[in-house]
Amino acid sequence: MEEAFYLQYSLKCIKVVDHDDTELNSDEAWRHMTSRREDFPILFKAFSHLRSKNWVVRSGSQYGVDFVAYRHHPALVHSEYAVLALSSQNGSANDRLRVWSDFHCTLRLCGSVAKTLLILDIEQQQSCATSPSCLDNYVVEERTITRWSPEQGRETKAKFDPSKK
Repeated sequence: MEEAFYLQYSLKCIKVVDHDDTELNSDEAWRHMTSRREDFPILFKAFSHLRSKNWVVRSGSQYGVDFVAYRHHPALVHSEYAVLALSSQNGSANDRLRVWSDFHCTLRLCGSVAKTLLILDIEQQQSCATSPSCLDNYVVEERTITRWSPEQGRETKAKFDPSKK
C-alpha cells in the first residue's frame, strides 16, 4: 500500500482505483488506506523517508520487520537494512520491542541474515492524520543498531617493554 500511495501522491505516475474502477484522488486514497491500516501514516512516512534518500524499499515481512532497504535494485544486491518504523503515538506497533528479549531476537535475526537494524522513530508534531498534507507534521529520527562484539571493539594492546622507560 505504501508504494502504491507513494507512486500516486509523491511521483504522480499511477492512478489508484477502487473495486468499482472509480479513480481515487490522493485524499480519497489516503482515507481508504488509513481505514485499512491504522498505522498507514507512520509506515508511509517511513517508506517515503527511505525513498527520499534513494533507497529501494521492499516489504520486510519475511524478516519480521516493516521494510528492507536496498542500495541498488534487489536483483543486483542484498538488502543492507532491516527497517522498523516506530512511533510513540502508535502504541500497538511498538509492542514488538517493548520487552528486551524481543529487541534481542530482532537484532539476532538481522545479524544472522547480514542486515543492520534501522529503527525509524517517527514523531507527529501535531495530531492530524486526516490527509496526506499532514505528513509535513512528522519528524523522522534514524537509529542504526548493530551487535557489539568485544573482539572487534578492542584496540590492539600496547606491549610493555621494561627496557624502554
